[in-house]
Amino acid sequence: MKKKPITYAISFAKAAQLTSDAQINNAVFATALARALTENLNLQGFELATDSATADQLLVVHAGTTQPPHRFSSHDEMFSVMPSLEDGLTWIQNTELLGYARAYNDLSQFAGMSLGQTMRQDLNDDLDSSRNYIVITAYDFGAAQSGQRAPVLWRTHVSVEAGIVPLSDQVDTLLATASGFLGRNSKRLIRRFNSEVQIGTATVVEEDVR
Repeated sequence: MKKKPITYAISFAKAAQLTSDAQINNAVFATALARALTENLNLQGFELATDSATADQLLVVHAGTTQPPHRFSSHDEMFSVMPSLEDGLTWIQNTELLGYARAYNDLSQFAGMSLGQTMRQDLNDDLDSSRNYIVITAYDFGAAQSGQRAPVLWRTHVSVEAGIVPLSDQVDTLLATASGFLGRNSKRLIRRFNSEVQIGTATVVEEDVR
């Protein structure tokens, strides 16, 4: 018997404070993002709901570009605490946007090992650069519609170093990278390098939200 598809509706969240992609509020960009997301969700047994009455899940999509923390000389930091505070806030916000918090916490099991140092440096390098990202968070649609506190069913982050390529040109590749992980929680950071399209190291993060 064919499994009943999970139906969903899509909502685009307002761009976070740290995003800079000018096209995030562009209707053309939103349409392209919704198309690419729908195509990849179809591969995972999801189906776009025809109306609100038939939607099982509400998918809230955040997309944009992180801004790396500012870097100051030791001389600057001697005379002002503000740069370090701003750096810390930016670092925390980027960690949340990219879904790296669990990966940092997991590093404790590699304390004192060269592997742990390499993994930490990889994460730090990501956070020290601008990254184009897409975050898809799934909520129970019925609870969200009724005004209750809707439980998060799953959340997937995917990102890649921005470089000179705008987010609008990376949507298809980013979502294709995340396609096989949509709708489930792997509890780990997944790193892939796609040499064919040469977009750099794409990362997918699925959070255990239960």
